[in-house]
Amino acid sequence: MKTLDWMVLAAYTGVMIFVGYWASRGSKSGDSHLRASRSLPAWAVVFSVLATEVSAATYIGVPEQGFRGGWTYLQYAIGALLAKVVLAFVVLPLYWRLNLETVYGFLGQRIGPLTQKAAAVAFLVGRLVASGVRLFIAALAFCTVTKTELHHAILLMAGISTVYTLLGGLKAVVWTDVLQGTIFAVGALTAIWFGLSEAGLSLGELFSRAHAAGLWQFIPSTGKHYNLQQNWWYDARRDIVASTNAALDYLQNIYEMHGDWHLALASDNWGEWALAPAVARKQKARLARP
Repeated sequence: MKTLDWMVLAAYTGVMIFVGYWASRGSKSGDSHLRASRSLPAWAVVFSVLATEVSAATYIGVPEQGFRGGWTYLQYAIGALLAKVVLAFVVLPLYWRLNLETVYGFLGQRIGPLTQKAAAVAFLVGRLVASGVRLFIAALAFCTVTKTELHHAILLMAGISTVYTLLGGLKAVVWTDVLQGTIFAVGALTAIWFGLSEAGLSLGELFSRAHAAGLWQFIPSTGKHYNLQQNWWYDARRDIVASTNAALDYLQNIYEMHGDWHLALASDNWGEWALAPAVARKQKARLARP
């Protein structure tokens, strides 16, 4: 990394800590620390919820999984969207009416303290494992870019997050989420823009009229011929390993058809059945020469 890159990272870290300090002003009670005195705007809370869902594992892993052809994560996104609707219209009004801070307080009121503690412990154990994995993935990305040691990256990222959370409480968490969510969105849009620029294609040109898909651009009929499963949920043409094996089988077949690798590669670009008549015409014209 260059000096400018380190300056950007240092500035971003400073902004995170400053947000925590700014949010801590006037925080004199548990209510202001844990619920920001109910003073946060709705749009910021919504943005924070969405940004929180996009962890390092999601931001890095889901695009790779989608590129390989696995769209199973989509079912979680659909389920989470439906759950948000139920929570917004059923659970949140209840929290507001009963002046609750967490679901565990509700369990304590309705069932008892033992259930409240058991649910809280179960959540903390699960969150410890899940957050640890996400922190590890983020640290791997940080190490790849900065060439720092993994344990240094983990300590640095965990330390900064802890500092601004302790300083500003929920208010700091929400506003830093707004900032980080904005950076996520800008980064994703920038990646799409650079990808289209490098490919030299417009959005309309990304879609094949023949419905070809995947790294090797198999059309549906050819994909089925080479045992690439295709249905509404899964398309093996987008699976890098499966489609590459099918592409190698395809090249071997057209090589056996023409007996020459140059012709096989040309046939791959032009079409296996379009090349053979052209070769036949060329040979016929050559034989017809005096």
